[in-house]
Amino acid sequence: MRKVKGLAAAAATVLLLSACTDGGSSAADEQPAPAGRTVEDALSSFGSIDEAYDAVAGVLDCDPGSTAEPVTIQIDGYLPEYRMCTDTVEIVRYENEADRTKASELLNAAENPLPYFAEGSNWHVLVLPGREGGKPGSDHIAALAEELGGRFVGLATG
Repeated sequence: MRKVKGLAAAAATVLLLSACTDGGSSAADEQPAPAGRTVEDALSSFGSIDEAYDAVAGVLDCDPGSTAEPVTIQIDGYLPEYRMCTDTVEIVRYENEADRTKASELLNAAENPLPYFAEGSNWHVLVLPGREGGKPGSDHIAALAEELGGRFVGLATG
């Protein structure tokens, strides 16, 4: 497992491992919150990486035998929990929403951002570019986000 220290190094890792594409997330790509609640309040959370994995595996075809190494980011000295769903799909669980928000900002601010991912209050499901193996499309990740009570973050359309 490769550990990346510091936010600058984490951003560099995201740049190196993200797909070559222009754009970022669009408000149209994100799911609205129910009336009276903020989007963040409405997002689901998981108590452990295994709970997150089980939820993702209920929607995507995860491979429990995957030996792929996750991409790791250390946030303010804290290393989130990681588990690979497949060789190309990574699940990340953070201690809290603030750490997930910092990671989301890095993903969205990267020069070559990930084209799409799902996120909840304290989790991400990332489709890693540059890896061998089948990759779920944006429609699959959008459906996953909806099923898990999170939101889909994707490139602006149009």
